[in-house]
Amino acid sequence: MIVLDVGCYRELLVPATLRQVVASVRASGQAIWPSQANAFEIIKYDNHRRRNQLLTVLQELKGDRPLLLWPQDLLKRIAVALVKRETRFPVAPALVDKIIADPRLLKPEHVKEVRTFLETEEANMQQAAKQGRKAARAIIKARGGGKPFSSAQDFLSLWSDAKNLAWYIDYDLKSIELTVDEALRAALLANPEWRLHYDITGVAMYRQMMEPKEPRWVGRVDLGQVIYLGEADVLVSRDNAFLEAATDAVIGRYANKRIMSWQEFLALVG
Repeated sequence: MIVLDVGCYRELLVPATLRQVVASVRASGQAIWPSQANAFEIIKYDNHRRRNQLLTVLQELKGDRPLLLWPQDLLKRIAVALVKRETRFPVAPALVDKIIADPRLLKPEHVKEVRTFLETEEANMQQAAKQGRKAARAIIKARGGGKPFSSAQDFLSLWSDAKNLAWYIDYDLKSIELTVDEALRAALLANPEWRLHYDITGVAMYRQMMEPKEPRWVGRVDLGQVIYLGEADVLVSRDNAFLEAATDAVIGRYANKRIMSWQEFLALVG
């Protein structure tokens, strides 16, 4: 399974590129699977013509499959399934799937709702990040201060420790109204999507606090897409800051997962 960020869909507005990518991906036995994150980013566009064009591309690639869930909704569904000791859960098409199939269904109130939702999610992410930075500072202090880590992976070796993540896990479980206990904490950390969630958060903390030139903030929609690599094989982006952060979280920690730029992806499928 291949996941693209929204910038890649803009490249697919060129008919020849879309035909080339679709044919090559299908011939390889893979599939590009659009997500609700992609759809929400497109729905908020002011340019109606461009928005409808992009939704049409999403529908062509999606087909009859439901969109991948919004990252936080996916994490919640996984956590609930773990509590119930279920190995799978059904995903039914939502209103956004219907809108993609027929953009005429998109109303101004839907656009407003999506914009408000994304703004709220971004604010929540940055608020949670403040507590994460406290945890990061404690790790740095324990290493003697200064710049005690040689790389983001070095930082993650401590950041991703179960004891360090206990507060963060409890925060997440309370936010989705699940009871906190040690068994569920352990189950979350054994789950690839939840582990990716904490690893990409740790990378964001490291890059903001430890890099000599602080990279620009990578937003929640971008960061959240990393969790799709729990099932997906490839994540493709045109955003260099996001590519660097995702690579730091994944390479050397998750086998057979690839982070690719759009140019690398085109060369692969060309």
